[in-house]
Amino acid sequence: MTRQYLKKASRTSRSDARDVQATVRAILDDIEEGGDAKALEYAARFDRYEGNVVLTADEIAAAAAQVPDRIKADIRFAHDNVRRFAELQKSTVQDVQMEVVPG
Repeated sequence: MTRQYLKKASRTSRSDARDVQATVRAILDDIEEGGDAKALEYAARFDRYEGNVVLTADEIAAAAAQVPDRIKADIRFAHDNVRRFAELQKSTVQDVQMEVVPG
């Protein structure tokens, strides 16, 4: 069977990519400065979401109950591997002090 592309990404010019990057940077800066209130504004603007973003313990438990056990096990496995690697990597890092220029 031959591969057939049903949809290809359209090429964007570098200037388009720079425009997108500048827009995203402005949004992130706005959220960093305005905090949660700004993040909620953008959620309403882009996602049309105006619901509660803080969940109760019961809501979290109900959502977690919907996740299959196999997926939970996979997440724990990945988490453990990342943690072990990070701890090993951190243990190899040494503090260094040096005077780069006099003074």
